[in-house]
Amino acid sequence: MCELLDIRPHTIRYWETEFVKLKTKTKKGYSRRYSSKDVEYLKVIKELIYDRKFTLEGAVAEVKKAKTKLHADNDQGSAVHDHESNDKIVNIKKELVEVKNMLLKRKDTGE
Repeated sequence: MCELLDIRPHTIRYWETEFVKLKTKTKKGYSRRYSSKDVEYLKVIKELIYDRKFTLEGAVAEVKKAKTKLHADNDQGSAVHDHESNDKIVNIKKELVEVKNMLLKRKDTGE
């Protein structure tokens, strides 16, 4: 992992204590196992700290801000999706009523 990200092991272990979302699994012999999500998360942290020159506290705040924005966007998106779904349901109901009326007319005329 350290070679992949070009980060020293003690740095990653320290980040694990500071970033709540970063959860590693340890196996027998205390070797750490990182999921693909963990690797991506570590890349984001590295970019914030090394490339964009955030302090550790600033990186933690930035991650929290991004998470909050993501949740807000998802909530907004689900509200739009709910509205679109309701519109579709109303249109389907209208079409079903039209079909029902056509069938009733056919029945009355003997077609």
